[in-house]
Amino acid sequence: MNKNYSYILTITFIVILILPQASKMSNIFQVSSTDENRNLAKIPKADIEHLDVFPKQFDDYYNDNFGLRSIGLKLYNNFNYFLLKKSPAPQKAILGKDGWLYQGRDIDLYQGIKRLTESELEQLEIEFNKRWEFLDEHNCRLMIVAVPTKKIIYPEYLPGEYFRYSNKTITDQFIEMLRTKTNVEVIDLRPVILAAKKEHPVLYHKMDNHWNDIGAYYATKAIIDYINRTSFIGKPHEFNEYTLDTTTYYGGSIAKMLGVQDSLIDYRLRLTPDFKNTVKRLPQKYKSPERFPYPGSYERRFTSDNDSLPRLMMINDSFGEYYYKFLPEHFSYSIFLFDGWEFKLHAKKVLEEKPDIFIISTFEGFIPNILKNIYRDESKIPEHDLTVPDNLKAE
Repeated sequence: MNKNYSYILTITFIVILILPQASKMSNIFQVSSTDENRNLAKIPKADIEHLDVFPKQFDDYYNDNFGLRSIGLKLYNNFNYFLLKKSPAPQKAILGKDGWLYQGRDIDLYQGIKRLTESELEQLEIEFNKRWEFLDEHNCRLMIVAVPTKKIIYPEYLPGEYFRYSNKTITDQFIEMLRTKTNVEVIDLRPVILAAKKEHPVLYHKMDNHWNDIGAYYATKAIIDYINRTSFIGKPHEFNEYTLDTTTYYGGSIAKMLGVQDSLIDYRLRLTPDFKNTVKRLPQKYKSPERFPYPGSYERRFTSDNDSLPRLMMINDSFGEYYYKFLPEHFSYSIFLFDGWEFKLHAKKVLEEKPDIFIISTFEGFIPNILKNIYRDESKIPEHDLTVPDNLKAE
């Protein structure tokens, strides 16, 4: 009996060692990036001049692609979520009350722990003064739209341990700096969405990080109302001019982070216009940078039938994709760039597109990304566009 037990244990151990690699070689149970809402690491190429980074790159590749990884992750995620009632990856996703899910990434922003330093605020001040001056020289207004995190709008569903140490956040620092030290126009959507919540309790998806069509409608209305104070771009449609539909779907972006999206059903609230919309979508004009993982979402361009309206250029993140349904009819031409969460100036495109209004719409958790990407080429003002002092001009 003891001898048979030893044989069984040895064979089982060998099978455990061999099975993942055999699965990998035979392409059974392929690893899927959709289970984690991110791109998995690709096999790196060995560069004889940069071998120091190869071990780390290969380690990332192997950890993301070893055999049976998807099955192991799914079992682990389901065990934690459904049996232990806890997040398998709390740094990525937080289990809230009544089925609400939250991203873990920006919890320090909500709690008031993370702050911009004085040096960072000074860099942002210099950058946005530069951007404002460039756009003003081309008769274009610069606006910043701050999109609130789900935690600010629905703190009541967060677990009790995530209390706020301070009500002042990075967003408050950023907006205060813009309003006191630059000429940039700012639209803070936090009070707008909180006010809309009193009439429409569900403005964000329960299992997704984003707002739904209702939240986007009130955000768009706030932008239109703000612009209309100085330049009329048409009255925003009333809420009752849309039909509200409810559809079901499996999981959302946060459910994907938890790896349990196939087992969770959420509801999407969609607004369909009851009026004729004359907006036309134009074909894609600009190529997406290789570093952006969703090339099909990089750009959207629209025209309306009213040539007297101003031209819009918006730099947005995934929240901004919800504007496409509402904003374009208020502009003669509009171009939206989902530029990989980098929120750059895109000076060369500004010179080509000639917008009257330039808007950066950023989810407040991505405000630090602006600072990280101010030195990219897309934010540099082309040399031929710089104003040359009279004493330096050629005779």
